[in-house]
Amino acid sequence: MKVVRIVIAVVVFALSAFAQAPPNTVTVPITLDHNRIVIDVYLPLPDGTRKRVRAWVETGNGHDDEPTHRLAVWIRKQRWAGLQGNSSA
Repeated sequence: MKVVRIVIAVVVFALSAFAQAPPNTVTVPITLDHNRIVIDVYLPLPDGTRKRVRAWVETGNGHDDEPTHRLAVWIRKQRWAGLQGNSSA
């Protein structure tokens, strides 16, 4: 019975090692503004172009996890324009 548990543990461990994909990492330039990390993010638009926006990086403190109101309104307009078939906003 002890051998069966060991075999099951080894099989589960081996399968979990193969299931993990390597992490995708990139290096991007940052701006440090009032102890917040800010990066450039390019949002794809429905007409195929991209719009550059400045985004805060969540560092894990739990306080900066909401998008700014201006960005939220802009995204809502883009989605509405995409639903209407119009890409101007």
